[in-house]
Formats: sequence, C-alpha cells, structure tokens
Amino acid sequence: MPAFTEEGKPIGYVIGVTPGFARAGPVETHIRRMGLARKLAEAARYGFEFAMVDFEELGEAFEPGLAEQIKVIKKANKIELGVHLPYWMDLSIAYTYDWRVYQENLKIGTLAAANCGAKFILFHSSSHARPNVTAMYGRVERRDRLVGPDGTNLGDWIEKHGLKDWFMAKFIRVLHAAMGAAEDPAVVEYFSSVESFEEGKKQIIKEYRAIEERIYDLWKEKMENFRKQFGREPTREIADLLRREAEQEVINALGETYVRRVDRIWYFATHYDWDKIFDYWRREGSEAEEYVAYLTVAKWMYEHKDPIWELIVETKEDPYDLCRKAILELGKSAKLPEYVKQIVAAVAGKYIEGHLFTTLEQYAIPEKEGEKTKLHSVYDFCKKHGMMIYIETAMPERGAEGELRLIRAVDHVKLCKAIDGGKHVNYCMDFEHLLVNLIDPIAEARELYEKYKGYGKYISCVHINAPRPLVGAHAPIEVPSPDLAVLYKWLYYLKLAGMRDAYLIWEMGSYGVEQSAIAFRNLVAELSKEPPTPPEKLPPEFYGITRDFEARTLVAVRRHAFDPLRGLLVLPEKFWGMLSQRAKEHGRLAEWESEEYR
Repeated sequence: MPAFTEEGKPIGYVIGVTPGFARAGPVETHIRRMGLARKLAEAARYGFEFAMVDFEELGEAFEPGLAEQIKVIKKANKIELGVHLPYWMDLSIAYTYDWRVYQENLKIGTLAAANCGAKFILFHSSSHARPNVTAMYGRVERRDRLVGPDGTNLGDWIEKHGLKDWFMAKFIRVLHAAMGAAEDPAVVEYFSSVESFEEGKKQIIKEYRAIEERIYDLWKEKMENFRKQFGREPTREIADLLRREAEQEVINALGETYVRRVDRIWYFATHYDWDKIFDYWRREGSEAEEYVAYLTVAKWMYEHKDPIWELIVETKEDPYDLCRKAILELGKSAKLPEYVKQIVAAVAGKYIEGHLFTTLEQYAIPEKEGEKTKLHSVYDFCKKHGMMIYIETAMPERGAEGELRLIRAVDHVKLCKAIDGGKHVNYCMDFEHLLVNLIDPIAEARELYEKYKGYGKYISCVHINAPRPLVGAHAPIEVPSPDLAVLYKWLYYLKLAGMRDAYLIWEMGSYGVEQSAIAFRNLVAELSKEPPTPPEKLPPEFYGITRDFEARTLVAVRRHAFDPLRGLLVLPEKFWGMLSQRAKEHGRLAEWESEEYR
C-alpha cells in the first residue's frame, strides 16, 4: 500500500491512474461510468492502489450516497484517491461573475473531496489568455464589473489598499466612461503620466494660474501704456480688446498647443467632482476591462514587495510604466515581453491565492464545530482534512497556445513557494499540457535543476502519458518505445531538482492499460535508485529488452536472415550453400525447404 504524510503528500513515488471522462468512452458506457464512485471503481478494477478521479459535471458532487459509495470501494479494493476539480475553473479571472462562480466550484469540489477522504484536490491555474495589459498581449476585452484578488468589489479593494489617488490618475479614462462620456485624450495622457491625481490636479492648476497671471500682468501693462499715451481711462470695449491682445501674445509666446492643453486639462480637473465620480463607479460595481484590475493589483504588489511578485517578476521597474513602455517599443525588445509575462503571471497567482484564503461569508466553507458553525478558507479546510492543493498548467483553447496567464513550471513553483513554502500547495507538472503550450517540459525540468536547485520539492505530482503534442492526447506508453526515454529524462531532471516524493499519475483516458503499467514500473525502478540512473546509462531491461526477449529476437533474425535474397538467385536456394547440401545428403531436404534449419 502507498504511504502518505498527514498533509496528503506521497511518501516515495506513488503510481496512480485517472480513468478519464465517462463521455470519452463508448456511448453505451456513458451512464454506467459517470460519477466519481464509478470512476474510482474503474481504476480499482485495473489493479491500481491510487486514482485521480475527474469532475466532468459539477453535479457529480451531489450524487446521493457518494461518500458512502467511495468508502466501500476504498475499503474493498485498498485504493486511495485524489480529486481533479472541474477543468473549466479559472481562478485567475478578475471579472466579478466569473470569480464568484469559480469560487463556488472550488468550494463544492473541495467539500466533496473531503467527504470522500481524498488525499488532494487539483485545479488548473489559468485557461484564459492574458488580459490586454499592453499592445503585445491580449484580445479586445469586455467591460464588466471587477473584483480584487479576495473577491471584493475592485473599488472597495482600491480604497482599502490606499490606491484611490493613483487609480484616479492612471485610469481617469475609466471614470470618464462611468459618466457616459468619451475621454479627452489630453486629459487621459496628462493624468496617466503622474503618480497622484491630487498632485496632478495641483500641478495643472499651478500651470493654469501661471498663464493667467502672465496674461493679467501683460494686460495691466497695456492698460497703463494706454493711460500714458491718451491721458484717460480706457473704455470697457478697449479694456476687453487689450485683454485679448495680451492673451494672444502670451499664447504666441508659450505656444497655442500648450496653452489650449493646459486650459482643457484644468477645466476637467476643476469642473468635475472626481471623488464622487469614483464613488459612483465603485457603487455601480467597478466596471472596466480586466486589464485595469490586473495593472492595479500589479501596482500594489510592486509597491508592497508582495512575496509572489518578488519571486516571479525579475525586474524592478514599475509595472504600469513598463507596460506602457512595451506599447511604444512593440517588437523592438526581447526582454520586455518576458517581463510582461511575469507581471501577468504574478497577478494571476495573487488571484489564485485570494481564492484559497478568502474567509468572507459568501466565499468560505462553513463547517460545524460543536454547536457553532465556523467559516474556513479553502486553504485552511484542506489543511484540516489532510488534503494537498495542486495547481496545474491548463490546456489552451485553439489560438491561445503559449498565451495563458500562468504557464511555466518555474512560475508555478515560485507561486507555491511564495504562498506557504510548499507545505500544502504544490505544483502538478503535466508533460502534455506544457507541450501544447509551446513549452519544452524537459527544458523546464533542466532549468529547475540548473538554476533553481531544490525547487523540485515543490513538485509532488506529475501527469504522465506518451508525449504527444495534442490537446487531450492521453496516449498509452508502449514497451519498448522512444517514449520511455523521453519521459525518463524529464523525471530524471525533476528528481535532481528535488522531486523525491511524488504522485505519478498516468492519464489513461479511454485507451485501456495495454503496456503502460509495465512502462511505469520500469520508470519508477530506475528513478528510485540513489542516485537515479543517468538517461544515457539505462539498462536494456528498462526498455523491456530482457534476456528471453533478446534470445527470441535473435532466433527470429536468424530464421529470416536469407529472406532478402529469396528469388534473386539463378540457382534455387536448396542447391547452393554448405548447409543445403548437407541437408540433401542426409535426406532432410523437405525440412530444409520448410525453413526449419534456416
């Protein structure tokens, strides 16, 4: 029987299987195999001691008698399980509706897993493309209500974290939209260049007053000159004319564009109550595009040196400034795109952390403790029930390959380290999912070993099948085959990086066992050695080439050694060669002709 820590981590390498989706099999078996209990029974029927069962409908959590069924199957078959939460969940989304629905999915799935005595829950980190934080990434986004990482109204989150003044400057365009007005480019450009709305407002008022004072001083001078020249007070009409002359001379001296720009920005800054507009925007649900939330949260993480930010983002530049810079330098820099990817990955990680740790009444998991009901965060609930939390790179939709918010193994591992030091939150590395996201899994494992030695300990689950760059391939592993060498090299570098205890989950799908079980046994046998066998020194037995197999193959080769010459010789085979002549002399030509001695 496999062994586990009290947190739900495996001790050593635990081989498990996932039977996959019921609907992926023949139509006539859909109903018979649907349900978490029947999927677990399917895995037990194949002789495995651990299984990961997948939600393909959230309603599977509400099947009557589910916990009792699972308990009976576990006891009768001596099998344990982990639960893969709905694949459509994306905990990196900042839209209010999506955040709430996915949190509900997370709660329901986690509660069902605990009731079934699962060792872990697993969910995908991000299945949507990056938000449009800069011109180089993201599609056109919908305007919708937004939340902060903890699921509260984004406007409330902004005020709580002291970002209102900064937000009103950088995203005054959003406040224009709240009024139902088109933004003024000059106003938006000006305030986006300052760090504080109040400071920006003071500065523009100062510039406006300086222009007004200059006009007034020049007008006074012209009025005095008129009195000296004509010896009388100018009429109102003349005074107005002199005022316009002074104004035009100042405009000519300073530049008409500059003066008109200052005048327009001053008007917007002083004739609207932007605090009230912000409050209105907040009360209405903080409606904007998703990138607005991402850049706002990025600013807070950057300013407060958030642990997730510090580990993932490898630049000290302000994220807002960097994303604007990326627009201006589109296509020119190779480093900028990487920085932007890291910024998005860090914020996506912050939203995932928010889902795991929120204790707000609407989002937490209620549990009775005596006569009282206590609200637990998902993280604390899993910790209490001895369940690990695994985060996995998702499969992309068509056209979003390599564009997901959180993809790389390195970023996931850093996220796990930042959240809780990897004690209860770990990364599940899926070979196929990385491959279809245009990432080389072996290169990722090697980078962990060479640059982040020891970080492999944050990976305690891997999903394995034949390495095919197809979404949902889940192909079986043949013995012998080159697939074995590829997979072992990947696991070898992961172990060198620190992955010493892990679930090795074979995603069987609907293909059946075939030779995959033998392949897994061979992988674990070499991986468990200390040190593990280097890929170039794997014995023939690893590939299924035993002494018996080699002997049988040699006999077959010898029997058919002369086949390529058949029909090519003028003299028939039975009349040439020493062996054929001896067979003729001993009266065994018939046997020779039947190839018994060839």
